[in-house]
Amino acid sequence: MLGFDGLVENSIDATSTRDFVAEYLAMISILMTNLSRISEDFILWSTSEFSFIELADEFTSPSSIMPQKKNPDILELTRGKTAEVIGNLTAILTTIKGLASGYGRDLQQIKSSIWSTSKTSISALLILKSMLF
Repeated sequence: MLGFDGLVENSIDATSTRDFVAEYLAMISILMTNLSRISEDFILWSTSEFSFIELADEFTSPSSIMPQKKNPDILELTRGKTAEVIGNLTAILTTIKGLASGYGRDLQQIKSSIWSTSKTSISALLILKSMLF
């Protein structure tokens, strides 16, 4: 009646496994790594040496020394946030590896990593989409 796929016969496995969280964060880490690489390409391509692309003003900030220069802040922040997402994956894997079978209160600690990673990745995707369209 609740829409579950079926009965989980092993209650320890049902309450202690967090593989789905590790898999989710691993996928988001790979996504963010690719967004970081795209960001790096855009940063490089927008330099005066390459001039392949010009970044819109809403995605850059002027330099305090050279006001005509466009600093690609959003793209640089995307690269930096990627490190944070990978750190969240590492934190979750480290928490999970130290647990015995069964539920441990330690699992409460992974929630903040999930929410932070989700928020960061959604923001990065929305911003890069806005830059491209």
